[in-house]
Amino acid sequence: MKRMDIVELLVDRGEYLKDGVCKGMRGRITDMGVHADGTRLVYFVSKTSNGRFKEAGVRIPESELKVVDELTYLNVEKIILPFEEYARVMVTVEKDKYADEGVHKGEIGWICDPRRIENSRLVCFDFVQSSKYPIISVKERDMEVIVLAPEDAPDDDISIVAKRVDGKTVVTKEHKESLK
Repeated sequence: MKRMDIVELLVDRGEYLKDGVCKGMRGRITDMGVHADGTRLVYFVSKTSNGRFKEAGVRIPESELKVVDELTYLNVEKIILPFEEYARVMVTVEKDKYADEGVHKGEIGWICDPRRIENSRLVCFDFVQSSKYPIISVKERDMEVIVLAPEDAPDDDISIVAKRVDGKTVVTKEHKESLK
């Protein structure tokens, strides 16, 4: 498990219940690593009976948590996010037509055109090394929209900058003041 993973609580315990956290709830790991006692700090948000929200940060052993691999509703139906311009997407299949362009299963790109042509979208794969032209057409059935961790979302005062260093693309976060 790593920081910002979405996790589900596997057990009920009194000390969790007093914070309003019960089995099946989902939270996000907010610490940088495992504490000396083998626990992780998990942040939960729950709705109270009066319609307000309650927040709780609870230290829980990793053995009582599982990483949520895909987002689902409470009835276990998978949440499918819409294909919109600038959405982050991940290729879910390995196909020759994508591989010829240097794009393989698991590659992450972003939709760079709002138009949809024959169930396909133009996707930019900025960090594909072997492709001269990183924008290719990808069928919607061959990709899914992914959710970025909040730490990956650009802030107002921070820019994500990609630079070529020793033949590799390096992504850094820089304050906009330092870019002027």
